[in-house]
Amino acid sequence: MLCVILFILTALPVVQGGCNKHKDCLSCASSSIFFVKCRWCEMSGTCHSPGSTANLCTTCSNSDISKLCSVTEPDKCGKNNQNGTKSGEFEPYEAYNAALFSAVAYTDDPVRCANTIFPAGELEIVEIIGRKCNYLFKYKECFAIAAVSHTMKKIILAYRGTTSKAQLIEEFATVLGRFKVSAKVGGNVQEYFSNANDQIYSCAKSSIKDLVNKYPNYRVVVTGHSLGGAIASIASAQLSFDNIIDKDKTTLYTFGMPRTGDRPYAKNHDRLVPKSWRIVHFKDIVPKLPTLTALSSSPYHHQREIFYGKDMGMISDFIECFEYEDEKCGRSVSASTSSVNYHRTYYGIHVGSHCDDRMNKRSDGDSDMSHLFSNDTCKRIKVSELPTSGALRYVQRVMSIISVSLFCVTFRPVQY
Repeated sequence: MLCVILFILTALPVVQGGCNKHKDCLSCASSSIFFVKCRWCEMSGTCHSPGSTANLCTTCSNSDISKLCSVTEPDKCGKNNQNGTKSGEFEPYEAYNAALFSAVAYTDDPVRCANTIFPAGELEIVEIIGRKCNYLFKYKECFAIAAVSHTMKKIILAYRGTTSKAQLIEEFATVLGRFKVSAKVGGNVQEYFSNANDQIYSCAKSSIKDLVNKYPNYRVVVTGHSLGGAIASIASAQLSFDNIIDKDKTTLYTFGMPRTGDRPYAKNHDRLVPKSWRIVHFKDIVPKLPTLTALSSSPYHHQREIFYGKDMGMISDFIECFEYEDEKCGRSVSASTSSVNYHRTYYGIHVGSHCDDRMNKRSDGDSDMSHLFSNDTCKRIKVSELPTSGALRYVQRVMSIISVSLFCVTFRPVQY
């Protein structure tokens, strides 16, 4: 026993010294001394033995994304590199705002929501765009908001995502069946997503055209969560293809977006919307659907994925992947361990119910605005033309009656 202890005490400096000589992740993670693997610490850029007190990094799981994780496998080198592979163009704060824009599109009271979650006057809802759709799902899926932010100098087009279990079931049934139609920009897209876009594209197109003409120096932000992300992907490419927006002044942010089209579509999309960010939260299962296959007609994501680990905030570490279907990002997490729980929340925002939660409003299956739209054509409705909600009309009516009554009592004629 004493010999074993003496051997360990003698060997540890040798192990540490052997690991210390490596100056890069690949050589460090590929090395071992006396069958003990060396560990690379990205934060300090140094190689250490497992028990080294000089190692500033902790032992993390392979799916964690942190510069504080020790790397012990060569194929993990660069996965948690926070400096070497980033373009510098992606800004988490801008993405966070886009997630809030997407949340506004989910609510039936977008004006009140915008005034609740943004500083006063920062987001001006110009009009709502909608139509009752032709599928079995309710009109909520064919809905978008057009807005401007003068402080951010942005024009915003945000699409609403899936809002009920019945819609989700129909969406998955259609998508998993891989029914495809030709995309206007080239390639093919899932029929379900294409149909949802087609229902309101003409109105979205004219709305954004008017705003671009009015504010030519503003950037255009197109965004959406879940199904809304798929629609935003198709719409942004079409708007660029139709020369409504300048591709160099347009940014697309999608959150938990499913695979929307095939490989030709993905490549055409990247050409038309080069500043496009697909943001994925750790084990979110929706970006893995429909499943990827070896067929040329397989569903395929477009480029520039931003992949966050379990903890997702504006200051959280993330991986930026530029390759198509890069295995260092979302595909590094097995579909069998994926969950819908990560799909609901991005940057700490429960996107689908964020506004209603903040406004203490119950989210009903039917929309308060369903009577404003028809099955025949999409409609653009300016905020100034929106009718007051029933509850507010009732309160206003009661207040009017009380005011009139008080006036009559106060100024009633004096009887002589």
